[in-house]
Amino acid sequence: MRTDQTEEDDELLIRTKELSEFLDVTDAFARTLMKALDIPKRGKGYPKTRLFAAFGFPAPIPISAPDIWRPLLDGPAAAKATEQSEKTIGRMFEGIHKDKSFTNFLFFGPRKRMIFPFESEAWLSGIQPEFIRMKDLMHPYLRGEKTSTTRTTNHKHEPAPTGARSSATVLFLPPKSKK
Repeated sequence: MRTDQTEEDDELLIRTKELSEFLDVTDAFARTLMKALDIPKRGKGYPKTRLFAAFGFPAPIPISAPDIWRPLLDGPAAAKATEQSEKTIGRMFEGIHKDKSFTNFLFFGPRKRMIFPFESEAWLSGIQPEFIRMKDLMHPYLRGEKTSTTRTTNHKHEPAPTGARSSATVLFLPPKSKK
């Protein structure tokens, strides 16, 4: 363990408190999210570069740009910032609105989808965003893809031999008829 950690090292890390403020979530949710994204804690914080790579930023990742660290916008905050209704922003997130500008949102849960403030500002002004994020570079968890955590095995049930009744089906079948 290094004791001579420099300020430059601190600039590469984001602490849990700062992360929760940036994501507009609780500290516990921020820690849980980092586990889901497979981003381990390093010393006093999480690596900013790995976080932004998970968000879909291509290299070179702009972690030192001050505008990028403004808190993310959820549906209601994005609606307020863009002067649109929450329903319109929700339809834009879902991709069912004719405007497909916000389809690369960050999925934190079914009721928690976020975009960066620079994306909403670029949408309002009609220009290319200052920073580019690509959905195919995003971590699958943030794209809303379901990842299975349990292993499933294919258990094929063998059919019962013909003419024989299993003990489970005997209870539900009528008695054999007398001939």
